[in-house]
Amino acid sequence: MKSDLLPLAKDIISEHYRVGSAGIILSRNFIQYNNQDLKEFENEFINKVKEIREVEEDLQNKDEDFFEDNKEIVKKDIYKARGV
Repeated sequence: MKSDLLPLAKDIISEHYRVGSAGIILSRNFIQYNNQDLKEFENEFINKVKEIREVEEDLQNKDEDFFEDNKEIVKKDIYKARGV
């Protein structure tokens, strides 16, 4: 899950996991269709979903301190992205 956007996708997913969200809305940055072959797009989509599931699986083993630290990281990244 590589991105130049702040906060990072993995951090946002971790925050949703911490607060017990039942779902999240994926942005257009999740995957972009650039008139490539439909099968290629499908494979890329499947791989992106797999990456998210791997992050979710890893989160099951994290302790409360991890989530509190991540919460602060997300907060700082939001302020940084807003230029505050």
